[in-house]
Amino acid sequence: MVLVYTFYAPANLTFKLLSQLQIPALQKYYLGNLNSLLSNIKDSHYTHILGLGDYRKGTKDMRLEQKFHNKHGKHQIVVGGPDYCQPTWDLLLQNGVIKSDLVTQGPCNKSAYTILNFLSANHLPTKFAFVHIPKDYSLSLASQILTNWLSPEFLDYNQVHE
Repeated sequence: MVLVYTFYAPANLTFKLLSQLQIPALQKYYLGNLNSLLSNIKDSHYTHILGLGDYRKGTKDMRLEQKFHNKHGKHQIVVGGPDYCQPTWDLLLQNGVIKSDLVTQGPCNKSAYTILNFLSANHLPTKFAFVHIPKDYSLSLASQILTNWLSPEFLDYNQVHE
């Protein structure tokens, strides 16, 4: 089972995108409380988790994040945790998607770092990735890219080749 989450912000592109996705066996989560999401993850045994965040700075490509920092503002997210962690799900690049190792300290980074730390601490084999989508990105193109990544064929391919 696959989980895709984004922040509960109905005006955001990622909220609209997730709302319209029609993929069998896809669980959708609109993040309001991170602890509630972690509880959901522990109880549901997802094979894959994909986080979505709106990217507000001028860019034309979706960013597949490659690094998350143990920092939210001036504070550590997990006291004593590693400084950085990396996604465990290596999504294939598609037209309109780039890899990025620019590290932020906002809510997207906090959610991704917290989830990766939680998966590791609980020895869960769940694969995780996070994508930032520009706020003016084509909704139909973003939907097509996500549908490709979340297709059973692609998920099966990843499990065989990881």
